[in-house]
Parts: sequence; structure tokens; C-alpha cells
Amino acid sequence: MDFDYLAKVTMLNVLTATALADAPPAPASATLGGAVTSNTTVTWDASPGAQRYRVYQRRADAQDWSFFLELQGTETVLEGLIVDDHFVGVSALSAKGAESTITFAGLPPRR
Repeated sequence: MDFDYLAKVTMLNVLTATALADAPPAPASATLGGAVTSNTTVTWDASPGAQRYRVYQRRADAQDWSFFLELQGTETVLEGLIVDDHFVGVSALSAKGAESTITFAGLPPRR
């Protein structure tokens, strides 16, 4: 067994758990709007203890999120981002910058 490697992996796990414990909870839900327009509206539930939010996007054919913007409030319009071509997610940030996991934003349910 490679104990040096095991110690490094354990330290990484401890640091990750500490960062998540310091972060506010992720938004409970996030919703997209903007069908038949070239803009996407994103709304999400406020997260207790969150000072700011980060909105991420990725193309539908990509596997990694890319940072889009950071803001206060629980709604934004992403101009020029077509909802059919992209995925969007929102995370919450504490006053010290600890970040929650990303909540995937989806289309609202049909009624």
C-alpha cells in the first residue's frame, strides 16, 4: 500500500468536506425560461445564509460547467444563451466565499 498517496487523498477529502460544511445549502430548485427567444431566464430558490450566487452554464454537448456570472438576488437573464443548446446550474456562496454544490436548472413542469 502506498501510504504517502493515501495520506494525500485523505487530506483532499478532508479539505473538500470542510469547504462543503462551510458553504450554505445549494438552492432547493432552479427553473429556466426563454423558449423561442435567444435569451434564457433563470430563477432559483433563495438559500439560507447565501450572500451571493454563481450561475454556471455548459453547452448541451459538453461535460464540464463553465463559470458564467456571480450575482445577488434570485433571478437573472442570460442574454444570447439559447435554452435549447445549454444546461444551466446555480450555486450559493457564503460571505467567506465557500461554495455549495450546483443545482441543475430545468424547465418548469407542464400544467
